[in-house]
Amino acid sequence: MKPVTVVVLSRFADIFQGFRESVDRFLPEVPRVLVRDGEEIALPLDSRWTVVQGPEKFLMAVNGSLGWKTAPADSDLLYVGDDARFTQADTIELLQRDAYSDSRIGIISPKITGEIGSYTQAKPNSTGITYSKGRLAFVCVYIKREVIEKVGYLDPIFSGAYGCDDSDYCHRAKLAGYKLAATSSVVVNHQHAASTFIRTGVGTDCRTGAEKFVDKWGQKAHLEIEDTTVEKPERAVPSVPVRSIPSTRPLRRFSR
Repeated sequence: MKPVTVVVLSRFADIFQGFRESVDRFLPEVPRVLVRDGEEIALPLDSRWTVVQGPEKFLMAVNGSLGWKTAPADSDLLYVGDDARFTQADTIELLQRDAYSDSRIGIISPKITGEIGSYTQAKPNSTGITYSKGRLAFVCVYIKREVIEKVGYLDPIFSGAYGCDDSDYCHRAKLAGYKLAATSSVVVNHQHAASTFIRTGVGTDCRTGAEKFVDKWGQKAHLEIEDTTVEKPERAVPSVPVRSIPSTRPLRRFSR
């Protein structure tokens, strides 16, 4: 099994405590990176945690990249919001299995219950892999190390607290030739009402993030990446048996 590191960003102690209890219960042996915003979360944590302090002003893409860079260089990532709650002990094993079932998959999400703005993540097929036309919301996503090596980190221009950093990264992954997918073999609950997002308020962040995306990639790309419906399966072209067809051309005689 490939090594995997959980990366989470968090600010409020009670929200982080709920996440910590969830990961301790269902992913007890998995190493974790916390990018701490502010000083409300008390330190130190136990030895399974690597803690890095985020900049004074919280910036989603900057803090996220800081966490990704802190993870071991050979490790895949499970990038998770602090308002996500795990529900099963085989989360990592099944996500990794499904991620590597198709070499084209770069990022895969579990099925997300609760608040989620992606149809593919909310309603993946009951069996097999479901491919998304557009972005995956980074509530909980498994990212292969090869994607980070090829695509890079989150773009710091998306410097609002929330908004389009995940859309931008998904678009770049697709441009690099990767597929975005979801699987129902793992379920993660998104307790959106218990999130930093709700407490701090969205303000104009999502709007300005969308504007920055359009400035960077264009309106057509923005419409495409925000289409989170299911990608239609590729249709195989049926093989047609080759039949021997008698020639209608007269035979030519050749002299020797």
